[in-house]
Amino acid sequence: MITDWQEIGVVGTDVSTFAIVDPSYARDLAKLWRQRVKRMDVEPFGTFEPLELGEPGLLVDPGGVDGEWKVEARFCDTFAEQGRIDLCELRIRFCGCEGSTDDEAH
Repeated sequence: MITDWQEIGVVGTDVSTFAIVDPSYARDLAKLWRQRVKRMDVEPFGTFEPLELGEPGLLVDPGGVDGEWKVEARFCDTFAEQGRIDLCELRIRFCGCEGSTDDEAH
């Protein structure tokens, strides 16, 4: 069983970029980002850029815009026999997706 999409929070940015990394690498990510900014190497890098900080990560550019976006999740009962419901999908809707249905491309 998988649930419907549920809003779980909001994320925002003032640098037009999100980082998806293991939290234990936050210090390494901050150091890398400061080095890039110092070199003025913050030109657009496309939609995404893989990172290697000990474990794989990802920088994501939602089109060069700052703001706040809803984060939605769906949960599944993969381990229902253990009484657990786990996060199985995560979605961040960027510009122009208000009112989209689950079947539309985002």
